[in-house]
Amino acid sequence: MKNIVIALLGYIFIGTGIIGIFLPFFQGILFIIIGVYLLSIGSPKVHRKLHLAYVAFKIRFPKIARMLEKVERKWEDMLARWQNRSR
Repeated sequence: MKNIVIALLGYIFIGTGIIGIFLPFFQGILFIIIGVYLLSIGSPKVHRKLHLAYVAFKIRFPKIARMLEKVERKWEDMLARWQNRSR
């Protein structure tokens, strides 16, 4: 049941994002990213494809990949600090 709800929310976000691409006041890309993330949580197949696309992106654009890795490390550090505070 949980996976169905997550997948449904993912498709709703993607649909909203597609509509948002054509509306100037709506952040369509943000909704698409959230929708794909939700789908990757609910479906191992989508998660695998998203990971492969991420690896291909890192190979194709190494400078951007290095910047993304820095952001990932900062994000992980921030989450670790936040989790330590909540305990």
